[in-house]
Amino acid sequence: MSQFPSPVRIRYENATIVVSGGDEELLRSLPGVAFDPRSSGFRAEAGNYRAVMETLVRLKHPFQDEARLYEKLTWAIQSERAPYPHQTEAVETWARHQMRGLVVLPTGTGKTFTAMLAIRHCGRPALVVTPTIDLLNQWHWELSQAFKTEVGMMGGGEYKLTNLTVTTYDSAYIHLDRWGNRFGLLIFDECHHLPGPSYQIISRGSIAPFRMGLTATPERAD
Repeated sequence: MSQFPSPVRIRYENATIVVSGGDEELLRSLPGVAFDPRSSGFRAEAGNYRAVMETLVRLKHPFQDEARLYEKLTWAIQSERAPYPHQTEAVETWARHQMRGLVVLPTGTGKTFTAMLAIRHCGRPALVVTPTIDLLNQWHWELSQAFKTEVGMMGGGEYKLTNLTVTTYDSAYIHLDRWGNRFGLLIFDECHHLPGPSYQIISRGSIAPFRMGLTATPERAD
């Protein structure tokens, strides 16, 4: 009989990760994972993907990652524009916190360029989520100019995914199961919209291990 543990298999399904293989005790111990009687298996919200993977690595337990549909890549900003000190500080602080966090900057202080610096630093396919069609088009133009690459769009009657894509909160929510495992970085513009009952699911249903929120108004009345 083999002395090697059975590898844990992780795959993406309908905004969740399905976890199988290994022994039941291990599966139940993984962050966010619970038994789903509907499918007679174990699963978790896709947002737990990073924590599950980090746990398996820490335990040195073998795994098969079939959830992630993206790889590392290199982004180059095709601009001579130099970042302001507050933009550099924001990205460096975000990076020190494992590339997860909230950047709060007043309107007009360059949140978009700060996000571009984060995209370059992260080196993963990125999805930018915006609240309005006007901002969708504005982000699409600015990203296209900065990175000189094809930028996808999801919303406003468009549906095309590329390694750098812009969407609205509404479209991200509607199409979540189609993109939720395709991006390593999520950037939420005007992220004070995110705690809304439906929009929360955008964050919870994506496996993206790296996230950045942008806002000038981080507090909500509700």
